[in-house]
Amino acid sequence: MWLAVPVGFLLFAGLATAYNYYFVFANTQDQSRGQSLSIAGYLKGQGNQLTLTPNRFYANPAVNFLLQGHYPTLTSIDYDELRSLLNSREKRAQPVYLLPHRSTSQSAFTLLVPAADGKGTGYLLPQLSPAQEEALSQHTRAIPPLSSVPDSEQEPMAQVYPLGADVLFWPQAPLPVESAYANFGHDVLLTGYHVEPDVVEPGQPVTLFLRWQALDRVDGDHDLFIHLFDLTTEQRYGQMNASLGSTVLLPTHRWPAGLTVRDRHQFKLPPTAPEGVYRFELGLYHRSSQQRLPVIIGEEGQATGDSIILGKFRLQSESPSPPQQALRYEFDDGIVLIGIDVASVPGEEGEARFTLHWQATGPISQDYTVFTHLVDSRDNLIAQRDNVPQNGRYPTSLWSPGEIVLDPYILHLPPDLLPGRYTLRVGLYHPQPGQRLSVQNGAMAYVELPLAE
Repeated sequence: MWLAVPVGFLLFAGLATAYNYYFVFANTQDQSRGQSLSIAGYLKGQGNQLTLTPNRFYANPAVNFLLQGHYPTLTSIDYDELRSLLNSREKRAQPVYLLPHRSTSQSAFTLLVPAADGKGTGYLLPQLSPAQEEALSQHTRAIPPLSSVPDSEQEPMAQVYPLGADVLFWPQAPLPVESAYANFGHDVLLTGYHVEPDVVEPGQPVTLFLRWQALDRVDGDHDLFIHLFDLTTEQRYGQMNASLGSTVLLPTHRWPAGLTVRDRHQFKLPPTAPEGVYRFELGLYHRSSQQRLPVIIGEEGQATGDSIILGKFRLQSESPSPPQQALRYEFDDGIVLIGIDVASVPGEEGEARFTLHWQATGPISQDYTVFTHLVDSRDNLIAQRDNVPQNGRYPTSLWSPGEIVLDPYILHLPPDLLPGRYTLRVGLYHPQPGQRLSVQNGAMAYVELPLAE
């Protein structure tokens, strides 16, 4: 009798295992296999039709395997090339796009273009932006599907919609991209990036777009890490780790040589994040070994580390307050001194505290040093500071066109300095040649601002 309980327990466990394996798991696998066969069968049967399929279908391993004979080539395409294909005079059936049943939106797509010899091409599109994805959803809800793709049980798996070159979710202009050249372990090249929006309000998400290229067929998978940090304090306020290519559902081991992959990653800062400028640090590491890949910056560069810093945005709830004293001094390279706030003048507290208000009228080509020299009425130098704006943390080359930058200073003064007439001289220079920037319509390469009488 004492054996009855354990034997009964083992018998029950064995029956449960058999049920899970032979019924639940088997049916799940059969259902997944049936869905893959249905999708692959539809895509292979589209004779002379261009078909835009979400990577949820195309990148499915079983579907992708079944399509290899019909679409052996995977390459990249941009939206202008896509429009040319859709507007081609070659006689083809109405182009279509698929979406999963009961779905109105996806963000990653591949265009399948058949060929007369049966060896067609898959064109990987740039990942849709959040705005494009919403436009796709609205467009899809506004039109009826042409047909549906049933599974083996004749239940709809996907809806088929007409695709035109002028559909609303195609961008009217290409996404602006900052060029880059960062070679990760001679496997993958980062060729560009874009941050959207440039100014973020508290609680608003920010999106980092990345453009990658496979230098050769990648052996194994790489993971991507991105850290988001405050430029002033260097404190981290966000991070993510993900398989490289996961946002378009194509891990790196499936990237052919030369493939360009454009993906996006979205962040939302915590409510405690301070206002200011933020940047991204990113790198790659091997999935299996967890070892980071060395990074080479520039085509002629040397390995400089295992991560790079790029992009920037401003967290800002409202526009900066206007300066106490408005100015307009235009320096070379699109840098304008538009004002100054004076918190304390010489002779009051043993220091002079003030904030310069700068504005960039366009992209700034170099990192310049600001000099602030305090002189008395006899032109004697009393105090000075030479530094990159915001105490060395915000180089001028990072300023965005139109951006207003508040640049605070404290000049420590001799303890016996008496109140009187003092003048602040402000200018900029390039630290390598030491050449000062000229002031438009000015006789000197600096401006003079009286601090006290």
